[in-house]
Amino acid sequence: MNKGRLFLISLTSAVVMTISTTLATGGVEGLIGWLTGEDGAKIIKTSLVYTRPFDFNGKVIPPFRAKVHDGASCTPMPSMDASIYRCFNSDGVWPHCWVDYKTAFCLSAPWESEVGVMSLKEQPDVDPEISRADEPWAMEIEEPGSARKMLKCTAIYGGGYWVAGQRANWACVNDKGVDRGYALGDPKRATSAPWQIYFVPDGKTETVQVQIKTVWA
Repeated sequence: MNKGRLFLISLTSAVVMTISTTLATGGVEGLIGWLTGEDGAKIIKTSLVYTRPFDFNGKVIPPFRAKVHDGASCTPMPSMDASIYRCFNSDGVWPHCWVDYKTAFCLSAPWESEVGVMSLKEQPDVDPEISRADEPWAMEIEEPGSARKMLKCTAIYGGGYWVAGQRANWACVNDKGVDRGYALGDPKRATSAPWQIYFVPDGKTETVQVQIKTVWA
């Protein structure tokens, strides 16, 4: 077989494997993004996602992987997902955790693969006084100026942080992890159209309303 034909076969195999992997992991939108260099198609409707990184046997499931940490104590956390707890251990505060009997499973963000696994001395009680919050844990929003480039935003917990006269509730980064700005206030919900949120770019004061692609409860 000549070298030119061998190269063509190798290149074709690589393209087929890339397309197959992209379809398996990201569907048609992932394939479009791979071919065009952009993150996906136009946002038609906002997706609401409930994440749970473990199975009914208390085992971390793929694509997540477990990392054991020191024991923790947990309290109910206001959330769109009523099963969320905030946990504390020697590493600090884990604001988004699930509890299965005497084990806590914590994620820093829904797109992170590492799950912090911590043992509990006792199973925490469910507090009926803890109300469910309307604010998402995390979001994927369009980047201003590019409707097909997405930013990943995670909730800011703790004291109030205000930008351009509105509370900054989410810090947003691009696909390289670079800070891009803040999502402000509360999402504007819709049933037949994408949700929207106000966004202010890092270092700026002028806000712009952008569409939300995905909401994690």
